[in-house]
Amino acid sequence: MLAGGVLTTWLSWPWIFFVNLPVGALIEARSTAPLLPLSVFRNLTVAGANLYGLLLGALMFPMFVFLSLYVQQVLGYSAIKTGLAFLVIAAGMILSSGLARNLVTRTGTKLVLTAGLLGFAAAQALFLRLPASGHFASDLLPGFLLVAIALGLAFVGDFIASTAGTSPNDAGLASGLINTSQQIGGAIGLAVTTTIAATRTTALLRTGHRPAAALTSGFHDIYVVTGGLAIAAALVAATLIRRTRPAGETPPAVSLTSSEISYASSVPPADAGDGAA
Repeated sequence: MLAGGVLTTWLSWPWIFFVNLPVGALIEARSTAPLLPLSVFRNLTVAGANLYGLLLGALMFPMFVFLSLYVQQVLGYSAIKTGLAFLVIAAGMILSSGLARNLVTRTGTKLVLTAGLLGFAAAQALFLRLPASGHFASDLLPGFLLVAIALGLAFVGDFIASTAGTSPNDAGLASGLINTSQQIGGAIGLAVTTTIAATRTTALLRTGHRPAAALTSGFHDIYVVTGGLAIAAALVAATLIRRTRPAGETPPAVSLTSSEISYASSVPPADAGDGAA
């Protein structure tokens, strides 16, 4: 406590992490029974799956948040109508997760993961074209369908790859680690993209652009970022992930957790009175 007070008073609060993280990593490395054995990352597929999960979270969380803001603040949907619109993704995700399990059996996780992120990239390209006076059927629905397919492929493939080759003792650790990687990626992605959108929107408002046009332009910048992250994650899958499921072997049933489905089926309603700034 005393050291923390000194650091925050004389330096700044981020220095707590600069000190605690290296110290914690050193203690873990020297411990005979660490909470997170670094040896788990010697498995290239597990390490790649967690990097993939980090990038997946970094693109997925902002994508859903800013799509929700676009639907409510630009198109004027109510919170209930917004939730109903996103049910398309939830339903499609359930169907595509079943398809993904069958594909993993036949082809392994590498192809499934790569295809999932390329689908995300294609969806971001469609969202880049969203106009300030858009319509659900013509402007949002095609991208929503792509996202629904991509989510099932990406999540199922990632969870299978994240435990590939681990010992029974490390299976629980690997399963928890992939969830943590996705959550950390989501937090970082939201922090970065919110700043980008707010900066762009504020600049356009100051030059006299209409609020709807300024918001939409700020959201377009986000989809450039998330599209780049999708391509980066596809490259990770193609280069680091091995074919972890031989043909003919049935993969374990993988179900999307309630927290993951909630991003599609129960997108947190944004206050229509708040802008991206």
